Amino acid sequence: VNSLLGFEEWGVPNTSADAYVVRHLAIAVLGLLTATAVAVISRVVLGDWGWAIVSVGLLYSFPIWVGHTMFNIKDAPLAAGFTMFTAGLALLVSEVSHRSSRVIAGSLLLTAGFVVVVGTRPVGLLLMVGSLVLLGLFWGVPRAWNLLKSSLFARVLGLTLTGMIFVVAIVLAQMTSASDFLSTNFEYPWNGWNLYGGDRVESQPGLWVVLAVLAASTPLLLGALGLVGVVVLGERLSRKSSGA
Repeated sequence: VNSLLGFEEWGVPNTSADAYVVRHLAIAVLGLLTATAVAVISRVVLGDWGWAIVSVGLLYSFPIWVGHTMFNIKDAPLAAGFTMFTAGLALLVSEVSHRSSRVIAGSLLLTAGFVVVVGTRPVGLLLMVGSLVLLGLFWGVPRAWNLLKSSLFARVLGLTLTGMIFVVAIVLAQMTSASDFLSTNFEYPWNGWNLYGGDRVESQPGLWVVLAVLAASTPLLLGALGLVGVVVLGERLSRKSSGA
C-alpha cells in the first residue's frame, strides 16, 4: 500500500511517520474485512444473519484481536487473509443467495485472502492447501461419487484431468521458488521474546504457554459460555450415540 501511495519503494521499507500511519490504517481495514469474513462464515454455517452479527461481536470482544488489528503488521494480515480465504471457500460450496452472487463474492474473498496470505507470510500456503484438502475429502469426494452415476461423468472427468494436468504443470514450474519461500520461513532463527501479563515469553514458547495466553485473553463471560456449550454439546452427542 505504501508503495502504491508513493511513501516507499517496492521492497525497501520506510520508517517514516507517514508510512507507519498507512500501515496501521491498512491493518485496521484488514481487521474490518476479517469481521466481514467471519460474518459470512457464520451465515453459511448457522443460516442466519442474526448469528452472523453476534459472531462479529464475539470476535471484537477479544482484546487481543482488537489490539493486534491496531499495530501488528506481521501476524494480523495472516489471520485476516486465511479467514477471508476460508469465507470464500464456504461461500463457493454453499447454497446461500443466488449462484452468480455467491460465485462472485466467494471468488473475491478467496482471491483477496490468497493475496494477503502469500504477500505477508508465504508459509500460510500450507494452511490454504490443508483447507483445500479437507474440502476435497469432505465435500468433493461425495459429490464425485454421485457423478459416477450420471451421464455427465465422462465429460466432468475429462475436464478434471485437464485441469489437474494444468495445475501440476504450474506447481512443478514454481516448485523451486515455493521451496525457497517455505524453507526461509521454517529455518528463520526466531530468538526474540515478548511480554505477556508481565512475564517474559520466548518466541518459541511451546503449546501450553500459547494456550495460557489465549485463556488469559478470553473474556470471562465468553469463556464460561464456551464451557457450558461444550458440556451441552457433549451431552447431546452422547445421547445421540446411545440412541436415547
